[in-house]
Parts: sequence; structure tokens; C-alpha cells
Amino acid sequence: MERQTLAFLHAHGITSKPETLIKMLVDAIEQRPSVVYLENTRHELSKAESKELEEGGFDLTPKRHGSKDPIARYTVLYTEILATSKSVKEAADMLGVDPSRVRQRLGQRSLYGIKEGSKWRLPMFQFHNRKLVSGIEKVLAALHRSLNPVSVFSWFMAENPDLEAPIEENSRLMHRFSPRDWLLMGNPPEKVVELAEDL
Repeated sequence: MERQTLAFLHAHGITSKPETLIKMLVDAIEQRPSVVYLENTRHELSKAESKELEEGGFDLTPKRHGSKDPIARYTVLYTEILATSKSVKEAADMLGVDPSRVRQRLGQRSLYGIKEGSKWRLPMFQFHNRKLVSGIEKVLAALHRSLNPVSVFSWFMAENPDLEAPIEENSRLMHRFSPRDWLLMGNPPEKVVELAEDL
């Protein structure tokens, strides 16, 4: 069973062992602020308050999100980003540079990293075929430092209405690209830099 689990994870780009994944998930949950989420807000409100909020358009019906729970989905995606990311040494080997150069570039923000304790993890969205995505270092430098890793990853991977190009030369049909795909197509990074500055 363990061999099958490892094969399944490897087939999806995850080289971490299942127990490491569980630890990452627990760490991701622990990083979230501790908040008491009330299943039924009516228990905390007077009848008059509930009535006033409902008349104002608020839905006070208890919610059970199940597999669509936004906090759980965020946590799982964050764990997946970490599980498929590279260590400084792995990134250095991939790029053919010394680990000190990777750390230097993390400081310059021409590489994107997530600090996990005292170690860095470098998400894979910034790499392609063992190289850095062309022009991505300019985009990374333009991103605001306060953006969390899930927001950065999601923004790079989601189609953006401001990044459109004709499907074929002289075609009126347009194709919409994600910032990462726009860069992979060899388009100039300046347009993506502008969008990154507005995040």
C-alpha cells in the first residue's frame, strides 16, 4: 500500500513522503490564526439583531461547506505548493548554480521562495524544463511582499483577461493566458509586471 501511495504522489509531482505531507498540512493549519467559527450566528445575536441583519440582506443560515470549505481548500493548496517545491540545493542543481546564488536571488526577489522555519522552499511555478521561466524574475520583483504564497501561485496560474493574444496571425479570435503561460509563450514580461504591481 505504501509503495502505491508513493507512486501516486510521484505521478503528481510530489516527492514528499505521506508523513511529511501530513506534517506540512498540520504546520499550514497551525499558521492560521485561531478563531472561533460559529456554526449558527443566531445563537450569538438577539432576535432584533438577527431580524435587522436579515432585512439588510445578510443570510444567517448555518453553512456547511464540506469539500468546498474555502479555508480547507486554501490549506490543501498551500500544502501542495510546499510539497512540490524545491529546496535551495535542489533549485541550485536544477539551475546549474551554487546554492549561495539561489539564496542571493531570493534576497533580491528574482526568485520566489517560502520561508519554512530557517529553510527556503522554491515553488515550481517559476520553473520550466529545469530553467527559470523567461522574464519571471522581473514579475517576481514587482509583487508586493505581503502577498501570501497561495495568492501568488493562483495569480500566476489563472487566466487573466488583460493577457490576450490572437489565436493565429490576423485572427480575430483571442486566447486568454495566465501570467505564467504568457511568459512561457515568449511574450514580453512588461505587461505582466504592470499587472503584478497592481495586485
